[in-house]
Amino acid sequence: MSIKNLVSALPIVAQALGDQYGVDVVIGGSQACTNGRTIHLPALPPDDAVATLLARGYLDHESGHIRHTDFGALPQDRTPLLRRLANRLEDIRIEQAMGQRYPGVRTNLNRLVRQLVADRNFQVPAVDDHPAAIVCSYVLQRLRAEVLTRRPWRCWPSRPKPCSARYFHRAWLPSSVRCCMAPRRYSPLKTPSIWPPGS
Repeated sequence: MSIKNLVSALPIVAQALGDQYGVDVVIGGSQACTNGRTIHLPALPPDDAVATLLARGYLDHESGHIRHTDFGALPQDRTPLLRRLANRLEDIRIEQAMGQRYPGVRTNLNRLVRQLVADRNFQVPAVDDHPAAIVCSYVLQRLRAEVLTRRPWRCWPSRPKPCSARYFHRAWLPSSVRCCMAPRRYSPLKTPSIWPPGS
């Protein structure tokens, strides 16, 4: 599909997946996000095939937020770390829900993750990264591997541990991740939504 045709189809797909009329799609910038009304996608590469892969994956993810996320659930006065952790947990929750409802979404998201890993947009945290970044990265990587069974991430969950040991007790991260993974025993559509808007 050409980029021109792809861009013209994005709002229609977003409205269908998000189960909401009037969703706008804006392309440009460096990250994908949504406020529940407008989906922002990062600038797409000139290669039609890669652009289509990225756009489908990003759009499916952000449409999942529109369909399943309660944007007012988390008070705005929370700390940046809490907001980032809540965002990571909500990402997993909505991707699981969308994958169960639309099998094609799961395929698109798997391809998106593989491409982002290949492009080095998803990387294992370095030893000298901020402790908060290490925690958030570990939680996201572990939950993607364990809950969503994303293969590109399966070799990663043990790798952040050496850098985490520099700041945290060795037993802290695994036990905390197990607590984060507990909601997978329930229906993702009934799990409380805590994702903050604009993230």
